[in-house]
Amino acid sequence: MRWGVAAVTRVQQWAIGLGLGRVPGIFAGAVIVLAPPLFALLVFAIGVIMLWSLAVPSLPPDLETTAGILTITAINTTHFFASVVGVLLLLVAAGLRRRSRMAWGLAVGVLAASILVDVVRRAPTVEIVSLCVITAALVASRGAFYRRGNVRAVLMERGWMAAAVAAFGTFIALGLIMFDDVPYTDELWWRFVLEDAGAPRFLRAAAGGAVVLMIAIVWRIMTPAPMSRTPPPVEAAPLRTALEQGNYGHPDAHLAWLGDKHLFWSETGRTFLQYGVKGRRLIVMGEPYGHSAEVLGLLRDFRDFADRNGMSLAFYSVGRDLLPMLIELGLIIQKMGETALMPLVDFSLDGSARKSLRQSHRRSLRDGLRFRIVPVEEVPALLPDLRGISDEWLSQHEGEEKTFSLGRFDERYLSCFPMAVVEGPEGPLAFANIWTTAGRRSLAPDLMRYTERSPRGTMDFLFIEMALWGKEQGFQVLDLGMAPLSGLEEDRLAPLLSQVGAFAYEHGERFYGFHGLRTYKDKFDPQWEPLYLAAPNRLSLPLALADVALLTSGGLRGVIGGR
Repeated sequence: MRWGVAAVTRVQQWAIGLGLGRVPGIFAGAVIVLAPPLFALLVFAIGVIMLWSLAVPSLPPDLETTAGILTITAINTTHFFASVVGVLLLLVAAGLRRRSRMAWGLAVGVLAASILVDVVRRAPTVEIVSLCVITAALVASRGAFYRRGNVRAVLMERGWMAAAVAAFGTFIALGLIMFDDVPYTDELWWRFVLEDAGAPRFLRAAAGGAVVLMIAIVWRIMTPAPMSRTPPPVEAAPLRTALEQGNYGHPDAHLAWLGDKHLFWSETGRTFLQYGVKGRRLIVMGEPYGHSAEVLGLLRDFRDFADRNGMSLAFYSVGRDLLPMLIELGLIIQKMGETALMPLVDFSLDGSARKSLRQSHRRSLRDGLRFRIVPVEEVPALLPDLRGISDEWLSQHEGEEKTFSLGRFDERYLSCFPMAVVEGPEGPLAFANIWTTAGRRSLAPDLMRYTERSPRGTMDFLFIEMALWGKEQGFQVLDLGMAPLSGLEEDRLAPLLSQVGAFAYEHGERFYGFHGLRTYKDKFDPQWEPLYLAAPNRLSLPLALADVALLTSGGLRGVIGGR
């Protein structure tokens, strides 16, 4: 019951914001929800019917009366113009479904033109009246079409564009069948007569509609996307302030320094989330970061921002604390793995449970390894030495730098953080930049690289020393990062994506070390916390995950070839 009341309240708020406040709340809500898809189908159907009518040899019953008023050229011109109107109706229907304000204006104009065409062609009265009623209803529903966008936004959906091409193809096929008994000659194109002119009119109508359709397709391909994928430069001052003062969020908020994602801010400028653009989807990386009291409002504002721009939403790598808010936004949740959290308050190397870590730590000390934290102001001078380690690591792993959900070796980016470094007698052997959260709630290693010259257990030594240093500095948790696909259900009643993920976890070790990564992190005895993916529906979950892979790897080539 409470969910129903909340839904009605939200619909009423939308109605007021869209200028429908004078209409009773439930009716206004129905208009907002149902009008776009309903008018999209109606307008598309009108376009199909108008095109099909042009392929029928029979002439309007009052054609003789019409011929007494208009010239033969005018009649044929109207027939030709009807095909253009029909194709335009097919095209603008997609924009109506996306609630585009521009598509609404175009649809009203084209429907008005179709009424004029039908009047001139002496179409049946019921057809003209129906068009008038639909046009009037579309005009009255103006408030439901509120999204901004250019012409490309109207023509954006590939599925609707394909449907328009298919509908036009049925018009061509129907005409060829109807006029199969008429032999083709070049003179047909220039035959302007009153009787037995169905085939010439069909040819000219088909040519006109095809030209309009081709222009629309080329326009869609050549015009840049309405929302830029390239984010503006990072404004360092507000980002640094938010990271230093926030009481909510995870260390991966520092990925904002990469500059490869857009930042969406709360009205106060104290809380933000970061997102990438892939196709018609906005993919939020991690959780919002900032002040907890502003998180829900920020998410609602971002949902409205995506809606106004005709974009779909997805949230990648979020914890359980955010789930109630995402469910309130109407999103579907899917577990995607687990992250390893080491509590630091009571961490030590004492006791039987830490025996293996203690032995590994002592062996590293005997090998002459040293650990130190390089302050952020000293990191730039160290980066040339670390560059060699990073390049060697990439070469050994036959990989390329990642982005979006992972840090990369970028001097500007790495200069924003303190650096954990393991050194041997001959210099640095391994390193990891360190993310921290305000209030010393947690810290996490980000980019981790080591040289092949490193003794066995070097990375163990780095993590152990980082945990000891974090405890000494008063941090509560060390986040060792995600184990993808870990902890997914695999029974027959589990969601399909969970079953596929569990299968990949069990049998995909040769392609990605799922088991090995989980087993390695288990040696530090962490607490495993689930991480989730959120999207509008079940179908969009795997598509969103694929988009994340493309963003992280820099494209399909990176997904296939990178590691």
